[in-house]
Amino acid sequence: MNRQRLDFEEVRDSLLCVAGQLDLTAGGVPVELTKPPYAKRRAIYGFIDRQNLPGVFRTFDFASPDTTSPQRHVTSVPQQALFMMNSQIASSQSRVLSELLSRTAPDEAARIRQLYKRAYSRPPTDTEISRSLAFLNRYTAASAATGNSAKAARSQAWQALCRAVLAANEFVYVE
Repeated sequence: MNRQRLDFEEVRDSLLCVAGQLDLTAGGVPVELTKPPYAKRRAIYGFIDRQNLPGVFRTFDFASPDTTSPQRHVTSVPQQALFMMNSQIASSQSRVLSELLSRTAPDEAARIRQLYKRAYSRPPTDTEISRSLAFLNRYTAASAATGNSAKAARSQAWQALCRAVLAANEFVYVE
């Protein structure tokens, strides 16, 4: 199979799943997908307002709900990467994931292993572990230099690492 990018709905559901937040309940009423508080239901239950389609859908090549479309167009544009780095849902799920990791893994190397297992379904290489630890240390130092406490700085560093892992091509592409 050729490499392909996940659609918006798949990316959104994957963000929720990796953070342990995805609600797999079948059936029910449509839910709002793009506004806080973010619904935890699968995207298949998302409400689509044909007259007021949110811009994030267009960013990820959502087919027009007004016409028949046999398949979506596939583009790779900077706005898709920016969504993964800056959107509220990606940020909130990164925070939830970092909190989950801090509760379930005894040390930072174990947390990194768990992060990679959850996000990529594979263990990290030794190089990825050492680079992740170096990233955490640099981020913590920079955050502490702005006046944050050591605990808050480390928490922010973990959220940033989770966000970076979730924004990587390995997360949003299937090979």
